Amino acid sequence: MANVNDERLRIALDRAEAERLLAEARTAHRNAERERSRARKIAGRLSRRVERTLDSARAQLDADRMVLEARVARFNETQSTFNSTMAADRARLREAWTDLAARQKRSVEEWDEASRFQADQATALDARAAALDARERGASEEKDRLQHDVTLLREETATLESRVRNMRQVIEELEQQREQLRAEALVPVAVDEVTPVDTQVALDRATDRDLAQWVTELAKKEERLNVERATVTTLFADLARDKAGIGDQRRLLSEQFAQLTAARAGWQAAERATVAEIEQLAQSLRQRESELDSRDQRISAADVRRREDAYDLWQFRLRLEAWQSKLVAFEMRWNTEREQLEADFARREEVLLARESGTGGNGSDALPPVIPFAIPVADDAGPGAASAELSALRNEVERMAGLLLEAELPEPPEPHEGDLPWAADQATEEAEVFPYTRRAA
Repeated sequence: MANVNDERLRIALDRAEAERLLAEARTAHRNAERERSRARKIAGRLSRRVERTLDSARAQLDADRMVLEARVARFNETQSTFNSTMAADRARLREAWTDLAARQKRSVEEWDEASRFQADQATALDARAAALDARERGASEEKDRLQHDVTLLREETATLESRVRNMRQVIEELEQQREQLRAEALVPVAVDEVTPVDTQVALDRATDRDLAQWVTELAKKEERLNVERATVTTLFADLARDKAGIGDQRRLLSEQFAQLTAARAGWQAAERATVAEIEQLAQSLRQRESELDSRDQRISAADVRRREDAYDLWQFRLRLEAWQSKLVAFEMRWNTEREQLEADFARREEVLLARESGTGGNGSDALPPVIPFAIPVADDAGPGAASAELSALRNEVERMAGLLLEAELPEPPEPHEGDLPWAADQATEEAEVFPYTRRAA
């Protein structure tokens, strides 16, 4: 009995548990139905939302594709313009390199011509200087000879003047002696004439009466007078001879004075001619020096102009090389980015076509995977809104086009003076310029 009651109690408990489990199962079933209906509603809403998103993305992609096609067309047009511009720039670069080579060649030729002209002028100047030195030596020798002749003439003139003074002194002495002799010769005659006057009566009558003594004295006086007369005659003869010799000496002195005057006049004329010639030579030498100075200044100015032209050519060459390297870099970057954009566009188009073929309106509850390179668009966004990637692409293309059209050439660095091509004393060989070859696409 107890077992039956226990069995009944256990059955009752099992039934209660079964009812509870049934109620829980029914509740779970109702909850599951409710969740299933909710999930169906959510799936339908999500599918409709995904369809709207796909339609919007498809419309946006079509618009972006049209914009991208327009940009690709613009890009192709810009690239063709760039290619034509680059071809013109290459032609201009070739012309510039040709002009640079011609200017370098002309500069070297001008420098060689200036060097030859300067060497010829230096040779001519040396020859003129040697000739001038020879003429100066000849003029100095002639001047020394003339000075020696003048010294001899002056000594001879001094000798002649001293002889003239001596002769004048001798003549004066002779004239004084002649006057004295005349006076002495005339005195006895006067005494003879006045002899009666002198005969006076002597106080000593005895002496007066001595006639013999008186006659003797008279004879002695007469003899003395005769001697004096002979002496005076001899003196007169000597004076006449001296006078004739003095006349001859005077004529000789006159001739010598005339010769001295002529020699002095000739020496003065030769000295004036020599001085005039030396002044003319000095003037011509000063003129030649001024011409050489002006020529040196012109050569220096030409050298400075050549250095400036060489520096300008060097700067122009650096700018051309920088421009060429920049054009090459732009072309490589342009081709690389174009290839990347084309590959990116093809990949995005393939992904979009694959997504369209995979989710073509089958109405499945599965959520589509995330589309690569797609950005969620807000519900209130219009169909004309551009994606951030296309905006970045447009900005990059516009930036590249702006850099290409408005590219500025870089400034050359300041080199060391010893590294400059014109800083060396001798002209260096021309720098090797490698021709530009376009890279294969």
